[in-house]
Amino acid sequence: MTSSTQKGRVIAFPGARAPREAGAPETTTGAETPFKPDSLQTEGVSSDPDPIAKKQGRQRAGKPSRRKKPPDPQKQKARSKAKALRKLQRLARTVEATDDASQWEHEFIASLEERVDAYGAAFRDQDKGGQGEALSYLQAAKLKEIDAKLRKAKRKADKGEDEP
Repeated sequence: MTSSTQKGRVIAFPGARAPREAGAPETTTGAETPFKPDSLQTEGVSSDPDPIAKKQGRQRAGKPSRRKKPPDPQKQKARSKAKALRKLQRLARTVEATDDASQWEHEFIASLEERVDAYGAAFRDQDKGGQGEALSYLQAAKLKEIDAKLRKAKRKADKGEDEP
């Protein structure tokens, strides 16, 4: 693309270089730079009418808020309960399928499942677990340990069957 001159003014087209006279130093003025649409300009004036309100989280007049609504506590509790029950039922099936679990582990999983099903949570003190969670931190850690133990035993059994 090229540039053209109208009544002593230089009009630049995108990607065009302004003509310069021989021996003249290369200078750039606003008229010689290629045109950029507002969406591509990175310096200068912001296209947002109120950038401070955006940074501070305030709502502009006439614009709906874009913030996410906080989750409904009842729905969050129901989702947490269902998640814990699925985890407990999966672990109970694994425990029943193997002989490596102790009697205490059977009872522990069964009692947790009963309490989650009846009360929506397996613990009472909210300081012992996350807000809206159905299992306390220690209960979740113990279930993870039991799961790891059973997986390791299953891996060991599978490996032993393959080798004569």
